[in-house]
Amino acid sequence: GVCTDIGAGGVSIDMKQSLDPRTPLEMWLEISDGFEPINLKGRVVWSRNQATESGKTGVVFDCPRLIAFSRVLKLLRR
Repeated sequence: GVCTDIGAGGVSIDMKQSLDPRTPLEMWLEISDGFEPINLKGRVVWSRNQATESGKTGVVFDCPRLIAFSRVLKLLRR
């Protein structure tokens, strides 16, 4: 999927399939800062299909890593 929104507690992901709530996920977020992808674990809190081919899924992080979010914040400030 493609991350469309990220916050301190979770992400919204555009996906071709919907997932059941409470489904555990391990994510590798690639951001364009020249470093390795960020590895995060979480679980699905909502998932819906849209009228288009893709749907959206909301994922809450189990244990957010502050160092990972500092990388995201630096990218957003550019």
